[in-house]
Amino acid sequence: MFFERRKIARYTVSWPASLEILERNPVSVRIREISLDGISIVCDDLLDTGKRCDVTFIVPHPRGELGREITARCEVARAALSHDQNYHQVGLKFIALADVDSHALTVFIEHLSQLK
Repeated sequence: MFFERRKIARYTVSWPASLEILERNPVSVRIREISLDGISIVCDDLLDTGKRCDVTFIVPHPRGELGREITARCEVARAALSHDQNYHQVGLKFIALADVDSHALTVFIEHLSQLK
């Protein structure tokens, strides 16, 4: 039996994204999980806990229409090397998200919750 301890459900995705830390060039990352509170990404670089960054990604529209590009200000909540030591797993908490972007994310996550 699976027991979800989290208050906010997470959903598995596989989306490309761009991560930008102040005074550094954007890097390509992959979003592995998403929730209303944040995202889990994989990337080549280890990010320091507490570091702030901007992540840009496209949230698909539930009806298959063009998605919405979102840029979210995030804070690194956790970061660790993967078990096979090939990449870093990073948990990012949303700290700033435009209302229209938050709405698009909420609509998509509500759609995912109905599929469960």
